[in-house]
Amino acid sequence: METPLEKKKYPVIISVMLVIILLYQDAITFVIGPVTFSQVLTIAFAGIMFLIYKKNDKPIKLNIKVFIIYLVICFLSIFLNKNASLISSYLYLGFGLFTYKMYIDIFDTKEELLRSLMNVLYVTAIILSVFGIIQLLAYSIGLDFLYNFSYLGFVDNYAKYLPYSRITSLYSEPAHLCMIFGPGIFANLCKMVNSKKMKYFISLLLIIIATIISYSIITYISVVLFVILFIYYNRFVLKKTIIKISVKKIVYTLLIIIVPIFIMSSIVFYNGDNEGINTIKNKINDFKNGLVSSDNKNLTSHAILSNYHIAYYKFKEGKYLGTGLFSHHSSYEYYMNILYSRKYVEVNSVDAASVFIRVFSELGIIGLILFVLLILKSIFYGFKNKDIFILFMVLLLIVQGMRLGNYTFPLFILPLLCLLLNNTGGKKKNEK
Repeated sequence: METPLEKKKYPVIISVMLVIILLYQDAITFVIGPVTFSQVLTIAFAGIMFLIYKKNDKPIKLNIKVFIIYLVICFLSIFLNKNASLISSYLYLGFGLFTYKMYIDIFDTKEELLRSLMNVLYVTAIILSVFGIIQLLAYSIGLDFLYNFSYLGFVDNYAKYLPYSRITSLYSEPAHLCMIFGPGIFANLCKMVNSKKMKYFISLLLIIIATIISYSIITYISVVLFVILFIYYNRFVLKKTIIKISVKKIVYTLLIIIVPIFIMSSIVFYNGDNEGINTIKNKINDFKNGLVSSDNKNLTSHAILSNYHIAYYKFKEGKYLGTGLFSHHSSYEYYMNILYSRKYVEVNSVDAASVFIRVFSELGIIGLILFVLLILKSIFYGFKNKDIFILFMVLLLIVQGMRLGNYTFPLFILPLLCLLLNNTGGKKKNEK
């Protein structure tokens, strides 16, 4: 049985556009008229899809059940929030759902879709890794233009991590790399199953090094989860031995383990006060303390927990259906003034720092329960049927949702759509 990275190829322009969207989705700053550059890319992507459909006389299909779910949520949100200015956000979300539904339907089977998406994630992970490693090296020798990419239109967040360095690559913060590095390593490992080409070992090494020097616990968790998924896939689906003893593989494995550890150790201890290790330790302690208190010092913990406390406060007020889609930002200041008696730092006020927290805030406890049930049902289905496509999409949705709350990112819309289609009779067939 072949890995899902072989066989049939599709127009290169589709994958190229998706790679560009993934690179620019998070930290781009400039706008074109009334829309952001990321929205322009999505519109262009939809146009390319439409042309491909027209050229191949392929009908554009609409899944009625998913469309009804979308309409119900939008109308409920309008009723709860009564903010007409948010209608444009509902429409753009609908446009994103429609665009990526077209992308899904281009492929005849789940395996073909997974193959294409993993190739995209593999390339994106390599590009972000290279930029990240260059960023760290340039920072070490003081080459500003190679670690501050604001002149390319990206947010300049690198300097705030002084006195020690963490890579952000082309994203706004290290934690957001979790949605690329985890699935990127999975794709890389799949490529290595049937190939001994050196380039796959080099690319794996690059992604691992970039992961380590991100100092992001969420990114570490993402990589571990996707490695576990690969082991499951390789052992129980492909039924292959993961490691065959050979001198070359032992050498490669040692390099993959030792080199990143050496680099990480050099970075952590370069200022002589264990700053990196203490920061990770403090993050864990601060997060635990913040679960019962709104007072936390670490910025990441503050981002997650302050937004969680807002969502929980709404729940205690009896807002069991939340306050409507895209409403978290408009209520952020009001609830933060209630929760914090002192001056507070506004962090992730738009996306709530996590999809799970944002759903809890905007769609209430009922919306959160339904969202979690969709994930749990999909996990059960995936393991029961040994469906690597569904398991991959579930994990992608969970990893994205842990530290990002943007509904319009492709790596939220795509897996969510795939899970909804799988549960509403719109699932794709397996390859024969």
